[in-house]
Amino acid sequence: MPDGTASAQLIRGMAKIAVSAGYNVVIIDVGIDDSISHAGEKTYEMDEAKVVAIRYPKSIKGEVLKRFSYKTIKKHIPDGSVVMFYNYSSLVMLKSFIYRKKKYISIPIITEWYSAGEIEGIKSFFSCCLKKIDIDLRMRIVSKIAPGIIVASKYLENYYKSHCKTLVIPTVINYEQKKWYQDKLDFNQKEINFVYAGSPGKKKDNLTEIIRLIDKASEGASFTIRIVGVSRDEFLELHPDDLDVADNRHCIFMGYLPHEKCIQVILSSDYSILYRENNRISNAGFPTKFAESMACGIPQIVTDTSDIRDYIKEDKNGILLSFDKMKAVDQIKRIFLSGRYQIDENKKYIKEIKLFDYHNYVEPMREFINGLVSK
Repeated sequence: MPDGTASAQLIRGMAKIAVSAGYNVVIIDVGIDDSISHAGEKTYEMDEAKVVAIRYPKSIKGEVLKRFSYKTIKKHIPDGSVVMFYNYSSLVMLKSFIYRKKKYISIPIITEWYSAGEIEGIKSFFSCCLKKIDIDLRMRIVSKIAPGIIVASKYLENYYKSHCKTLVIPTVINYEQKKWYQDKLDFNQKEINFVYAGSPGKKKDNLTEIIRLIDKASEGASFTIRIVGVSRDEFLELHPDDLDVADNRHCIFMGYLPHEKCIQVILSSDYSILYRENNRISNAGFPTKFAESMACGIPQIVTDTSDIRDYIKEDKNGILLSFDKMKAVDQIKRIFLSGRYQIDENKKYIKEIKLFDYHNYVEPMREFINGLVSK
């Protein structure tokens, strides 16, 4: 928090919905900080919500406390609260269901479903085992006994709806923030400017495939692909066999950028690209950068995963890319043939519709919580 990751953006959006629905909101932000030797916390205000940041040192003890300590967070939870646990420790959630059952209502927020081996950055065997146990308990057992659950996709809704009350909220956008209206960067308007923004990982986003498809479809036309979130060396570390992509003359690897700068790059582009395979990881979550690109007024080239089909109007705000390579190349060719005028018209259309405005979810959130409180 407040701007570091996709998770931070999601929580800020969820808090904005709750504040607008008339609730007093406290965000308890629990994490690891390798620059400290002792646990600590600080409090600040953000978007009309109070934030309590709790940090543990980077150690086995710190990891255990982060995942399983209940005492450090319960002191910040007044009686009568509705507590929303975002992808949080299964055992802490279970304790909240049992120990405080009569004093507040606990609701999981589930926005992803990885296995431990699919999460980037887990290096030790101990951490991997701990994470696997935690994920399985949270997804398959603990969340099913919650009175209600907020999920990011219909995939998760279908999984949980026979067990508890569900509410689907994808990534939401606060269009009042200045970052959506920044001055654009001076990109060459005589070529098509594509942008990928995110952390591709080894398996999450197939950056190699979408770059090769665009290159083939261009047939010599001028274009640039800006890649935000990973450097060339980091990309090759993840994909050592994809040197042709790393050294593609059309690709600019920009590495990590602060969130606001990342948004500026998207705002200045013509198309945002996202290629995810059709699997549980892709379908359980909802891509933050898809919603953010829409907020920037930028059309998408994106594969058919999660609930994206519900938001794409073909050739108006994007292209739902086929998994068949030949069909995908033909789809992308249409972009190169459409010209600058059509790109600009599509951008105007997207800016006007505001698909992911957080206001759309204020009343559903209020009804969902009132339905749980009145039980």
